[in-house]
Amino acid sequence: MDEEKTLDMETVAENAAQAEARAEESTTETQGRYVHRLAKPITLGEMQVTELVFDWGALTGADHHIACKRAMQQGWTVVLREFTPPYLTGMAERACTLRNEKGLRVLRYADLERLPMRDLTAIQDEARSFLRRSELSPTTGDGSEDNA
Repeated sequence: MDEEKTLDMETVAENAAQAEARAEESTTETQGRYVHRLAKPITLGEMQVTELVFDWGALTGADHHIACKRAMQQGWTVVLREFTPPYLTGMAERACTLRNEKGLRVLRYADLERLPMRDLTAIQDEARSFLRRSELSPTTGDGSEDNA
């Protein structure tokens, strides 16, 4: 107790900078992708599936229109897409990377609806998070405008 511990601010700053750089690298590598491990395996076609990969970053404007159309067919009005469950489910259907041997989509909207609530909610939450992140400025990532 006689020795008073001092905090070396230079070391703290270096450690923080290194941690930030590692976090940024991992975010950049996985940005827009989500791997969901299912609570129980499901069968899609002839495949037994234990995890689903969603590539949110690969979605296009056409995928947006398809997800909106799906939601409207179910009687939902899409005011805020990140809070519209059928939109998020349609978005997940389109973002899933699972394909058959012919390269065709295997996961369908109805398959997602049959998942346990825990799985579907987690997938919808990830879709919502992606939409919320995409609302940020693509150049700064913090929502601020870069007017320079």
